Amino acid sequence: MKSLTHEEVIHKFKTLVRVVAGYSCQHNDLSLMVAGCHGMKLTLEDPRARIHAYVQKDDVADFFGGSLTVEAITRKMNKLLGITEPKVDEQASASKRNPPLIWCCIRS
Repeated sequence: MKSLTHEEVIHKFKTLVRVVAGYSCQHNDLSLMVAGCHGMKLTLEDPRARIHAYVQKDDVADFFGGSLTVEAITRKMNKLLGITEPKVDEQASASKRNPPLIWCCIRS
């Protein structure tokens, strides 16, 4: 909320959030992100607010830790969204999501 109501146009801060949604997570869009041609839109939430944040195409590699393959990004996005990979004898369930809290640096 502090950033949303900040007096100046640009406000930088570090916060603890959950990633609850991501846009551009389809295979075709991920291949464009790997090539450095496309960014990503994330929905972040903390106990007080939910915001849409953009990972610019220049920052995608840093956000995902430098490993830019479609498979690596898919695995990391699933981890950020709290989607667990089913074990051999389990079926996947969409209701079993538990996004972890992560530290993010955000600039408004």
